[in-house]
Amino acid sequence: MFDDAFTADAPLLQPFIHNAAMRPLLQFAASKEFSSVSPSCGNNFTKGVKVSPDGLCMLTNSDDHLLRLFEVNNTSDSSSILQAKEGGAVYDYEWYPFMSSADPNSCIFVSTSRDQPVHLWDAYTGELRASYRAFDHMDELASAQSLAFNSTGTKLFAGFDRMIRFFDLSQPSRDFRARPLSKTRRSRKGQRGLISTLHFNPDHSKIYAAGSYAGTTCVYTEDEGEELLALRDHDGRGISQY
Repeated sequence: MFDDAFTADAPLLQPFIHNAAMRPLLQFAASKEFSSVSPSCGNNFTKGVKVSPDGLCMLTNSDDHLLRLFEVNNTSDSSSILQAKEGGAVYDYEWYPFMSSADPNSCIFVSTSRDQPVHLWDAYTGELRASYRAFDHMDELASAQSLAFNSTGTKLFAGFDRMIRFFDLSQPSRDFRARPLSKTRRSRKGQRGLISTLHFNPDHSKIYAAGSYAGTTCVYTEDEGEELLALRDHDGRGISQY
C-alpha cells in the first residue's frame, strides 16, 4: 500500500509557492465562548487548538479547564458541539491518530490535567470512556505532562519528571510500564526535567522524540526505550512543543 506512493506512475508532488500578496482567507471563527467571564475564571482565554485527523473538527483548550469541540463548517462565530471538563489546568491533549467522523468508535481524544489521571473522552457524546492512572514511588497519583499515541494507535505514551510511562490503550487501569530517563535531577546522564512534549515519527519506524523543560530533546526506540540521539544545545530553555 505504501510502496504504491513511490512508483513511477504516482503523481509528482507540486511544491508550495507562497504568494505574499494573497491575504489569508478566514475559514472558521469561534470567540463568544471564550469571552464570557465566570467566578471560576475571570479572564478566560484559549491556550491551544488541535485539528482532528480527518480535518472536520477542532479541539480547543482554555483557561477555564474546558476542552471544547467545534465542527469546522462555517465562518460565523461558531458554538462548541460538546465540552469536556477537566479538574484542573490542562497540560496536554491529543486526538486518536486514526480518528474519522464516519466511525464513531474512532472518535476519541485524551487529556491530562493537574492532579488527575489521563482521561479518554468520547468525541461524539462528551462522556468519559476510560482513565489511565500512573503512580509514583510513594504510590501517589502522578499527573502526566505530555501525551502521544504510538503510530499504530495501540499504546498511549505519557511524559513525567525524568520518566516516560506508557499504557495499553485497550486496558484502562493503573497498569503501565515505566522507563526512567535519568537517575537524579542533577545527574549528567540521561534526560532530566519534566518531559513536556512527545512526538512519534509517522513513518512507522517505531521511534519517538521527547522534549523536556530542562532544554533537551532525545530520540528513543518505542520497543526498548533505547536512546538514539540527544540534542542539548538549548541554553537551558525548555522545549514546549513539536
